[in-house]
Amino acid sequence: MLATRSVTFSHSQQRFQFPDIDLEKGQSCALVGPSGSGKTTLLHLIAGLLTPLSGDIQIVGVDIARLSPAQRDQFRGQQMGIVLQRLHLMSALTVSQNLHLAAKLARCPIPAGRIQQLLQELDIADKADAKPASLSVGQAQRVAIARAVIHQPKLLLADEPTSSLDDTNARRVLTILKDQAERCGAALLVITHDARVKGQLDRSLTISAPEACA
Repeated sequence: MLATRSVTFSHSQQRFQFPDIDLEKGQSCALVGPSGSGKTTLLHLIAGLLTPLSGDIQIVGVDIARLSPAQRDQFRGQQMGIVLQRLHLMSALTVSQNLHLAAKLARCPIPAGRIQQLLQELDIADKADAKPASLSVGQAQRVAIARAVIHQPKLLLADEPTSSLDDTNARRVLTILKDQAERCGAALLVITHDARVKGQLDRSLTISAPEACA
């Protein structure tokens, strides 16, 4: 599902050298490193929002860096689900409407009842008609996870999903992410500085601080 090789990126007089990643269907991995190590940069590279200086990023056999910007947008929408640190739920829409909009933007038709089933799996079925402002932090995060998997992507990316949570809720979110990835048949990559994530996923990789450009 995801294979990266010798990926590098340069920004602001810093050169980032990222570890190789291999993830198959249903596998999960934590990419752990301190702030400033380039974790979110790598997520943006994998998502096709940035282009690597060198190296290869293969997602379901497609080298995303070789796609045009329009093709990247379409590929990302159909093949990836992304849970960002800032959830970016549409405040004017209900939970159900947020999920309908996500499916529409992904251009992926969803089966009748998919939204209700997903909300039930995440224990927020009673929030289908609620606005994001009325949700707790944990409920809003589960809605963001539902939005990321509504179209059953092949790769699920999560950026610091546990950073603002206590131990109990951090474990719950990781369990939910793993469970939803397995249900979708997706690979899961969690980008984090949270040491609690180590050992909770199938494996972990450590990302080093960037080098100064000569």
